[in-house]
Amino acid sequence: TILIFEDQCENTDKWNVNGFTLSGNNVYSGNHSFFSGNASNLQNWVETQELLFIEDFGLLHFYLYYNTEDINDSLIIEFGPFKDVHYGRSNGWQERRVIIPPGNYRE
Repeated sequence: TILIFEDQCENTDKWNVNGFTLSGNNVYSGNHSFFSGNASNLQNWVETQELLFIEDFGLLHFYLYYNTEDINDSLIIEFGPFKDVHYGRSNGWQERRVIIPPGNYRE
């Protein structure tokens, strides 16, 4: 296994952010987490500053906490053709481990 990216989300040094902020109110570990806001139909996003290249299939391991309005709002994790979509409430922090396809993608 080759580690190609790791970040604890304590700052935005490795991220491009639009609408997200660092918050200390609801964190999984450390002092901060990314927070998108509480309004409807937000178009906020976070992406890595560097383009990531995955030679073979990769493992994306992260924790998420969300409270969205079904259909109108969602949390979407994307890497090329891969999409991991979440609606509703997570009822606390959830660990996610998902296989992502090889390649490098940026829309």
